[in-house]
Amino acid sequence: MSRNPIGVSEDAELGHVSELMQKHGIKRLLVTRDGGLVGIVSRADLLKALVTTERTGVDVAAGDEALGRSIAARLADTGIENLDVKVTVIDGIVHLWGDIQNEESRRAACVVAENIRGVKGVVAHFSEPSA
Repeated sequence: MSRNPIGVSEDAELGHVSELMQKHGIKRLLVTRDGGLVGIVSRADLLKALVTTERTGVDVAAGDEALGRSIAARLADTGIENLDVKVTVIDGIVHLWGDIQNEESRRAACVVAENIRGVKGVVAHFSEPSA
């Protein structure tokens, strides 16, 4: 182990992780959140992420995926009936889709997403309520 290990935040982009590994000639980086250690990323992890990105054609940061999972889980736990919302996160911006007829439920879904740490903004793409 190095005396001064190199670390990255959990939402670091793949390119930045790769650059640090190459620049410092290392095989692993510490992953931190709010100054605390949450994991280690290896060259093998980086390679898997790059291959997955290339195969799917979608470049989604690990932080975006985690945000999406957190939001979906919180929405499922709201207890709001008939809340069928699809969540996509791109660069910290949350996009919500669904067929929600009740304005109160629409707003509740947005508030849930807005209150997840790391969310930079919320865009609602809900279908218009029927008259």
